[in-house]
Amino acid sequence: MIYEVDEDFRIDETLLIDDVMTELMRYLEVGELDVNVTFERSEDASGGCIQLEDNNYIIELPNLPFRDTEIIAFIIHEMKHLEQYALGKLEQGSVWMGVSYIDVPYWQQPWEVEAYQFENDFLMEIKKALSI
Repeated sequence: MIYEVDEDFRIDETLLIDDVMTELMRYLEVGELDVNVTFERSEDASGGCIQLEDNNYIIELPNLPFRDTEIIAFIIHEMKHLEQYALGKLEQGSVWMGVSYIDVPYWQQPWEVEAYQFENDFLMEIKKALSI
């Protein structure tokens, strides 16, 4: 996997993203896949994982002043979505494992349940590894 960080981030944010990605790659199943991800700052308070064509993805981080823990949690969560897309579990349009979940509430969507569980499982571990 190849990733880059957009120039809109401060140096300390870029270094944190790089440190998180280094640790996170131990836990994700996309390390050997031909995946390109670009970290960008969202135009508003939202963010997310956007799947583009040809295994290209954008991870948008909300345009808010964040503490390190919040940035780390957001990256963990959104990178789990990238993994879900890359492995074919999640498809654009709220499709999970071939089944549409278009009318399912956010907190019950299986990809969100999995991403929040992954975030909860690894946030403290990554913070510890980074001495944060």
